[in-house]
Amino acid sequence: MRIAAFLTVVSVLAGTSALAGQTVMVTVRGSVEFNQIGDPPLGDAQPNDEVTMTLFLDSDVFVDSVNFPVRGYEIDKVTYNLDLGPVSIGLQDPFPAAETPYFVIRNDDPAVDGFFTGSNIDGFPNGVPLDQVGLFGNFRDNFSVTYGNDPLPSLDILDALGTYDFTGLTVYGWTLDDGPFNAAGIEFQELTIELSIPPTPPGVPDGADGPPMLVRKFPTNDAALRLAFNTNVCAGNASHHLLYGFGSRLPTAPGQIFLVDGAACGVGGSPFNWVGVPDPATDSSGLLWFLMLANDAATTEGSWGTDSADAERQGHGVDGSSGECGIATKDLGNTCGH
Repeated sequence: MRIAAFLTVVSVLAGTSALAGQTVMVTVRGSVEFNQIGDPPLGDAQPNDEVTMTLFLDSDVFVDSVNFPVRGYEIDKVTYNLDLGPVSIGLQDPFPAAETPYFVIRNDDPAVDGFFTGSNIDGFPNGVPLDQVGLFGNFRDNFSVTYGNDPLPSLDILDALGTYDFTGLTVYGWTLDDGPFNAAGIEFQELTIELSIPPTPPGVPDGADGPPMLVRKFPTNDAALRLAFNTNVCAGNASHHLLYGFGSRLPTAPGQIFLVDGAACGVGGSPFNWVGVPDPATDSSGLLWFLMLANDAATTEGSWGTDSADAERQGHGVDGSSGECGIATKDLGNTCGH
């Protein structure tokens, strides 16, 4: 914990509860105070590096404490991202089935207001698990701020839109914890809560924005592949689907359409065991190609990546989409991953 030593100006917006069901973006900024983590990627962060935690949530998806004036808003797991200098990391993947990550609001609890991250809204902030293992399980991003000037009128996050810094701040804590130990400390600067348009689907990282997809064979099944791909670096990937086709139907020149022979739908997260992989020997080319694509919770997919002419690969559907798995269009607005 840190005791606030100075005040700055803050403006908090209120009275917007009529906007129920909105997507809300939470951004917390600070800087690395110390880092005792040795292994990368978290070990690569250095003192004074800028830190940004970003997450999205739905203002209608929450749980209220039965014991305290506290409300936990469920974090959209795939949108959570923590940047520390050159490091970018998401939540533990796959996320523990027994936990739900919350961004929590306290209102008059008992005489203060505040926010914290955790999976237990009734207890002391315990943070959310990150996608790197320490000595005592996965590191946890443990953030909390407490204000004594009563800035919150309710537990509705839409009444909490605005920016919070040191004005009225009495105590804060921001650490990356390895079990009971504070492995890294972060100096808090400000927290912003704002309405946001949900991010469109990204590309699946190819090694530029995040680790590339890795593929390996199953030793006991020649018709199965295990695909591991990054789901943390880019926001907006509610799910994934896989497209495949044979070499004889590949474009013969840049800009031409990729002809898809099939798809695996509802892939979800990583890793994915692709069972029943088509045999490339059945095609005259002896080649099978495949693409892993991100999609939103509706009918839009993200980028297919670019061809040798640096142009977006195109399918036969609307806007160059695949038309598979219920996909109706492609959106290139999210440039992450491609």
